[in-house]
Amino acid sequence: MRRLRPLALDFVAKRRRAPWVGVAALVASIGIAAAMVQRLGEIAAERTALQARLDLLQAGARAVPPGATRAPGDEAKGVERITRQLALPWPQMIESIEAAAGRQVALLQVQPEPERGLLRVTAEAGTPQAMLEYVQRLGESRALVGAHLVSHQVRREGGARPIQFVAQAALRDSP
Repeated sequence: MRRLRPLALDFVAKRRRAPWVGVAALVASIGIAAAMVQRLGEIAAERTALQARLDLLQAGARAVPPGATRAPGDEAKGVERITRQLALPWPQMIESIEAAAGRQVALLQVQPEPERGLLRVTAEAGTPQAMLEYVQRLGESRALVGAHLVSHQVRREGGARPIQFVAQAALRDSP
C-alpha cells in the first residue's frame, strides 16, 4: 500500500496581496453612478422641454383649422395694423381723454380703431348732465373731433356712477 502523507492544516488566513484594488473599484463605481444620475437629470430636463414644445405645437395646430393656410399678405397686413396702432398720437389722445373727464366721470376703457380713424371710450357718469358735458368736451379736444354718444345704460344697483356710456370720436390727424 501506499503511504499517506500527513496533512498540514493552516487556520490562519493569508494576507491579501492588494487591498487598494477593492477601494479603486468602489471609487470607480461611485463615480460611474454619479455620472449616470447626472445624465438621468439631463434627460429628464430635455424630455420636459420637448414635451413643452410638443404641447405648443399641438396647441398651434388646434388653433389653425385643417386646410387653412396663411396667405402671403397676412403677415404684412398684421405688421401694417400694428404700425398704425403705434403711430397713433397716444400722448395727445390720453391727454384729451383725461382733460375732458370731470369729477363725476370715470373712464373704464379706451379702444382705438386706427383702420377707421376712430376712438371709442367707455365710461361711467354720476348724472346724465355730466355724461353729456364729457362728450362735448371730448369733441372740443386737440386730438379728437366729432365726438358723439353711441350708447348709454342706467344701472339700477345705485352707487356713485349709475350711468355707463360709450362715446366715439374721430382722430383729428387720421389718414
